[in-house]
Amino acid sequence: MIGIGPGRPPARIGRTSISAHAVIRIEPVTTGSKLDPHETRGNGIDSRIHGNGTNNHETGGRPHDRRIRDGRIQAAGVRVSELRSQVPLVLRRTGSRTRPGDGLPTVTVYLVNAAAGPLAGDQLRLDVTVGAGVRLVLRTTAATVALPGHDERPSLFDVHADVGPGGALEYLPEPTVAAHGCRHLMRATIRLAADAHLLWREEIVLGRFGEPPGSISSTLRVDVEDDTADEDSAANVTGSVGDDVRSIPDGVRNGMDGIDTNTGSRPGGGTAGAADNAGAGVIRRNDGAGRRARSARPLLRQALCLDAAAPGLHGPAVLGGAHVIGALLIAGPGPDGLGLPAGTTGTIGPTGSGSPTGTTGSGGIGADASSGTGTFAALPLAGPGVLVSALASDTVALRRCLDAGAAAVPPQAAASP
Repeated sequence: MIGIGPGRPPARIGRTSISAHAVIRIEPVTTGSKLDPHETRGNGIDSRIHGNGTNNHETGGRPHDRRIRDGRIQAAGVRVSELRSQVPLVLRRTGSRTRPGDGLPTVTVYLVNAAAGPLAGDQLRLDVTVGAGVRLVLRTTAATVALPGHDERPSLFDVHADVGPGGALEYLPEPTVAAHGCRHLMRATIRLAADAHLLWREEIVLGRFGEPPGSISSTLRVDVEDDTADEDSAANVTGSVGDDVRSIPDGVRNGMDGIDTNTGSRPGGGTAGAADNAGAGVIRRNDGAGRRARSARPLLRQALCLDAAAPGLHGPAVLGGAHVIGALLIAGPGPDGLGLPAGTTGTIGPTGSGSPTGTTGSGGIGADASSGTGTFAALPLAGPGVLVSALASDTVALRRCLDAGAAAVPPQAAASP
């Protein structure tokens, strides 16, 4: 169990703040190019990996070698066309394969933190582009520990992702630990093609063992493109995905006094306050990735703000005594909410996994909750997606909660492409 007592004073790291920008881009293999040249590697920390071993673009205007099967794009293979690292964001590719049963070429990349932190003032950005008919699995090698520092600014980790038609992105990092004294912001902006799939996990640990937590804030914005191209190109906004992301309002950033989601719900019941409906409506954008400009509609706008100094943070109205909080977003082509009925919740006990019951049963999180307990709610969205939210006493129980919530989603909707 994570302690929340007075503990030791916050340790401040002496290095200066860092600004870093890392990029991942994967594409379907084109006719005549080498299939998945895993032996091609960059040298050094700051490097580019070109999928054909020579340059970043195919020559001769050759069409992509991909097929349409059951209305779904089938790529012949996958290549990493760009893999650029900058300390402390170091990217390492670990392999490529095609999963049995779906035929989707898959690349796995790990994000390695090559320096302590993030520390106060660090500005870190990761751009992810997944081409048509291929899958990227993005993981981290270890938990991230957000630490205090000498800079007055909060630390920021900003992720921008674009997933092409028939593509899939699985973002499955290890937990982020909000160490005592930190002020950390996590921000993610994702744009999905109409038939793209997304599995996005976020886990937050409030403080290291024997110390109170720091302040941490997370925002998640996901848009899904319409099925048809937008003919009014003059109305389209040119730019990269995520350009419309706004910073967390100062009042929210400074207060960090609760949970605010567009669903208005918390695991275990209750409301989360005013919804963040900014940006609702049609969003038009030229994606800059070779696809025709399409209009897109918001799937999710979520803000999670936890301030160690906020009154009642660990009370029943917010965390209910839990020390770990997490969410899992499942999105893909299908009906609104992916066919999941409303009110799907459940609990996890210390000795076993509880199945979804439709109501929150006994044994939920409390101020004196024992290790291994947790509660979750699987919330159907007003669009092709489900958001699983969970509170738990430790990271193992949290992961079990998220897995149990994901298992409640109808298999045909939750399955990868």
